[in-house]
Amino acid sequence: MTLNPDHRVWMQKARQIGGDNAVFDSGGNSSDKSSDGGEYVEVGYGYNNNVKFGIYSGPVTINQINRLGLHFNLAAITGKSVFSAMLVLIPAGGKGPVNVPLCARYLGVAKEKFWEGNHWHDPNNFPPANQDGRVSAKKSVDVTSQVRGWLAAGQAMTNYGFILSGASEDENANTQASCLMRYADRNGTQLIITYTE
Repeated sequence: MTLNPDHRVWMQKARQIGGDNAVFDSGGNSSDKSSDGGEYVEVGYGYNNNVKFGIYSGPVTINQINRLGLHFNLAAITGKSVFSAMLVLIPAGGKGPVNVPLCARYLGVAKEKFWEGNHWHDPNNFPPANQDGRVSAKKSVDVTSQVRGWLAAGQAMTNYGFILSGASEDENANTQASCLMRYADRNGTQLIITYTE
C-alpha cells in the first residue's frame, strides 16, 4: 500500500543580523502544502552573510532553516500485521554541494500536531533499525518499527508523523553556504507499507 501524506508542512525559521547588530528572529512559521499539487518544499539551510540590505549601515547576515513535517493517515491498516514500512523521499533538485540529498539529513518523530497552528516544531530523536536517525543519501528510510508502534494495541504512541531536517541548523552562522533539498509535491514523499491481514 502506498500512502501520500495527508499533512505536508513546510517549516521555516529565519534570523537577520543587521549591520548595527540588531537581530530579528522570525520565531519560526509553517505552511501546510498538503493540497498543493506542484509546489515544492525545501529542507536544509541557507546562510548568507555580507548581504546589502535595506536601512542598515553595513552588510547584514540572513540565515534561514527549513524543515518538512509529514503525517500519514494509517486508518486503512489498523488491525493489520505490518511486514515493512518505508518512507520514500524523492528529490526534485536542490541547491548546494554536488551530493545534494545529504541536505535533508535527519528524520525525527513529531511530538504534536505540527499541522495545527503556524509555528516551529522540534521532533523527538528517531532511532530506526541499523541507523542513527540519518536520512543520508538514501531515498528511502526504514520506519517499520515506528509504524508498528503507532498501530500497536492501545496506541501507546500517538501518530504525529515525521519531521525531516537538514544537516545544519545554526541560526547564528556567519558564512556563505547553502544546502537545500527540494521535494516537488505530495508524490515526492510517500509511505510504502507491506502487511498481512
